[in-house]
Amino acid sequence: MALSYLESRGIQATLGDEELVSTAWHLGRAVGGIKLLVPRAQADEASAILSGRRGHSPEAGSAPESTDVRVERASRIAAGGLIFPPLQFYSLVLLGGLIAQWGSMPNKARRQYAWAWILHVWLLAFLIIISQGIPW
Repeated sequence: MALSYLESRGIQATLGDEELVSTAWHLGRAVGGIKLLVPRAQADEASAILSGRRGHSPEAGSAPESTDVRVERASRIAAGGLIFPPLQFYSLVLLGGLIAQWGSMPNKARRQYAWAWILHVWLLAFLIIISQGIPW
């Protein structure tokens, strides 16, 4: 995207190591990833263009996520954790970060939050019961 943006502004830019990283992705960190290359004469102008663009992006001025959105994400991840259990840990981190906002949560978010915790407790109880039947 930055390459296209610079080219639309008249800056001659290319990508370095693009083929290497796309072909041998495991070497991406070793070579420093894909690089945006600009002629030295246009480097300051390109930097100014990209930093100005970054300041006007929607992400830069957006408000923090609402509690509703965070609770919904945590409950969906908890449900996904039934299929892929490591997601349960991430969901627990999200839910733990929301404990302080319990009093300011709307009712719908409180219900989702409670169901996510119930799901975690149920899964933990299930894992304990299953582990009792397995001889180690």
